Amino acid sequence: MKKKRWIILSLVILVLIILGIFSFFIYQNELAKRVEEQKKMEIERRMKKIQSHYSAVVSVSKDCDIYQKDHKRYKKVGRITKGEILSLVKPSSFSEPYFLVENYAFYIPFSCVMKTEEKKQVDTRYQHYIPFSKKIKTKDKVSLYREDQKVYELFHPIEGQVIKQDNDSYSIAYFGELFKVFKDDILEEVELDESIAVATDVPVTAYHFIYKEDDYGCTGIICHPISQIRSHFAYLKENQFFTITTKEMEEFLDGNIQLPTRSILVTIDDGDRASNIIPLLEEYEVNATLFLITAWYDPSNYQSPYLELASHTHELHEPGRCPLGQGSALKCLDKEKIVTDLKQSRSILNNTFAFCYPLYEYNDHAINAVKEAGFHLGFIGGQRRATLKSDKLLIPRITIFRNTTMDEYIEIVN
Repeated sequence: MKKKRWIILSLVILVLIILGIFSFFIYQNELAKRVEEQKKMEIERRMKKIQSHYSAVVSVSKDCDIYQKDHKRYKKVGRITKGEILSLVKPSSFSEPYFLVENYAFYIPFSCVMKTEEKKQVDTRYQHYIPFSKKIKTKDKVSLYREDQKVYELFHPIEGQVIKQDNDSYSIAYFGELFKVFKDDILEEVELDESIAVATDVPVTAYHFIYKEDDYGCTGIICHPISQIRSHFAYLKENQFFTITTKEMEEFLDGNIQLPTRSILVTIDDGDRASNIIPLLEEYEVNATLFLITAWYDPSNYQSPYLELASHTHELHEPGRCPLGQGSALKCLDKEKIVTDLKQSRSILNNTFAFCYPLYEYNDHAINAVKEAGFHLGFIGGQRRATLKSDKLLIPRITIFRNTTMDEYIEIVN
């Protein structure tokens, strides 16, 4: 009897042990499942977090490291500045915490970007410039600037042909736009054996009143029918002229950029009927500068990406104010009054640095006032082209008249 009890007890203990072992394995299996589910949930949460930062266009939310991918490793290659707008390549999954930047061949951590509605504006006008016969190679660490703001810091050397130059910097094309590199970051300069024709002078054409065909109130020699302007702009486009801005004119005169031989600066004076030219500028993609008399005409009436507004005084465009010639007020009025007027015009026109003398008249008194008001480009008449030797405060222009023939126009611009 005793033996039987022992056997039963042993069997019970064995069953309990088996049940314990079985329960232990079930518990371990359940625990492993819960851990796996938690890991999966954590991965899903992380992927959702990464995905929440993705957009086709993003803004850089803080100064951040940038990377290149070497097999499965991400290698730090530089830094990018807060505020940059980037286009991203959409990833096949959001499992990795980096986004590939479109056309830039680098990656940025997802935590450094945020969605934005802002569009990146890339100035590609440099593609029209003629590069200098010089190539540069930078040091192992180099900073890239857009104007005077640092955008990138790279931890590897780069090289490129010089497109713009200044006293302390060169500008080269990188990442699809033009960046400035200071000479302190340059390791090597190489002169290239190239011979490309560049402009040594530029025609600056001047229009005045552009009237519609049913406008019979504009009959003077400086009134232009729209059909005349259209024929001029069609010629410029068909013959691939580069229509420059006043800033590019200044850079050309300073020797900072080289322009193609077919370059031209198109200008319009005063403001009367000037809005009639805007549809033609946009149709033919011609850039022009309007010298506006700001007391007479509202700048908001002349808004176009192809039209730059510059100064033609605030309210000093009146003949007969001073002796001799047409009597431009700038030749003899109190200097302080002139400077006050010109500064007011500048402030209305977003601090433009370009000015056109009223009635094309000037003297030392006028030039000094223009300079004191903060202008560093001044335009006159003269019926001749601007050259690299032209005084920046006395840039000549060629007035186009109502009776200027197409053959005469072609001769002027060529």
